[in-house]
Amino acid sequence: PQRNEGGTSVRVPLSELQGKVPYCETSGPVALNGHKYTMASDLSVFDRMFPNETVPDDYKFDFPISSNITNPSSTDIASNRLVAGSVQVSRADEDHFLPNLEPNTEYLMYLVTTTGTSGVYSPVTVYRFRTKEITQPVLWTQASNTTATINSDMDATVAYKLFPYDRTNLPHALSQTFSTAGLTSAFNEYRDRRSTWKTSGSGFMEFSNPDFTVLDAMIETITSGRDRQGSLFDLCADERLKQSVQEAIESVGGGGSGAIGSDVNQSVSASSPLSVDCEKWKELGDINYCLAVCGYSGTSTNPSGYAFTAAYPIIKQREKIKVTVTPALDYISSADGGSGDGGEIDGTITLTFTEPVYAYVSSGSSQERIPLDGAPVSGGNRPQPSVYESIDTYFAHTNQHITLDTIYSPGVALRTIQIHFNSVPLRAATTRLQANFITQFCGATSDPQNSPLSISVRATDPANSSEVTVTVNDPDNWLAAPIE
Repeated sequence: PQRNEGGTSVRVPLSELQGKVPYCETSGPVALNGHKYTMASDLSVFDRMFPNETVPDDYKFDFPISSNITNPSSTDIASNRLVAGSVQVSRADEDHFLPNLEPNTEYLMYLVTTTGTSGVYSPVTVYRFRTKEITQPVLWTQASNTTATINSDMDATVAYKLFPYDRTNLPHALSQTFSTAGLTSAFNEYRDRRSTWKTSGSGFMEFSNPDFTVLDAMIETITSGRDRQGSLFDLCADERLKQSVQEAIESVGGGGSGAIGSDVNQSVSASSPLSVDCEKWKELGDINYCLAVCGYSGTSTNPSGYAFTAAYPIIKQREKIKVTVTPALDYISSADGGSGDGGEIDGTITLTFTEPVYAYVSSGSSQERIPLDGAPVSGGNRPQPSVYESIDTYFAHTNQHITLDTIYSPGVALRTIQIHFNSVPLRAATTRLQANFITQFCGATSDPQNSPLSISVRATDPANSSEVTVTVNDPDNWLAAPIE
């Protein structure tokens, strides 16, 4: 601001501004010298604001006046750093966003008010505030089939690149062992901790394991209580390593021979995560992929530090084995000769799978597909050792009256099997029977089902009917056709 002194405009010294213009915080002006009033173009503006205080004359300035604030021009202030605008205010404690402010910068904020369309403006008042440093965002991801979701705790600009999850085809910046890459002393706190997702033969892998890569550290999100701190890479990588990973993600030539596709300058916010369909570049093969992500808050000319994360696994969903369930069951009440207090259920359920059935068995960090047949578990003509196992091995024998029909020859791929309900007694007419398998099923190459097949059987209307209702768990995934 300026004052007229002897017909000459003189700037108010900075030291005087610092002593007379209070800072504004979220709760309003902070008292300065025991009061909250400030400098103004006309001290009468304070008559209603501070009726019991006398504002000294030297708090008055002569420039700017209200018209300089409502219609600023280059003659008022010659600076491309000037930020001007207007907002509608309906109460005293409203929050308003001021765009285009620079970080870590002290501002003088000149204010005038008017009511409606009167064209009458208040005198100018001035306050100080300082913007904060730009904060590095916290980024994290989710992966679902071929879609990655990028999340941020604030407005951010991100770049991402899709790679096969394969050290052979990754750029060195991502494929190198994390514990021997460029790390800060912060890694000492995490060295002996274990991954929440990557496994080795002894369980979840330690961060110091030679097979735990830089890309793995980007996938790993570190939390404190319920708060995300960032990726392990964010917390431990030095600036040189971060720069090399940023270049690998953002640059055209830095992606390694296996890079599938990439995008830069994509926006994400706390309220609007970014969804990336990774098949937009090409149809993915039957391997695991990983979407590496880096990003910053602020602007391209004034950015925060970079944050890093990665979405894994990105994988094309393959067809899953399904089943057609054909029941031939009857309910017989106790009055009609049923063997239990609630009667009995008798008959068969035929299961017809869409392809030969395999057991999908996990052992440590590996999975095995075991072909199944409908022969007995042992004895008979089953060779030893046998490539095939009996489906009866994976049937939960919890009720002696419910059995599988294992009359087939060993070594013959299984697509159809019958479950026998041999006059199963019911404790009550409403009792529900279960026929459960204890492992996931899959085909020779198809994906395993989400959960083992479980079949539920009950009398539909035991007081009036012999009908039986049959259902399965997760029917949308399991059933090839509705149960009739």
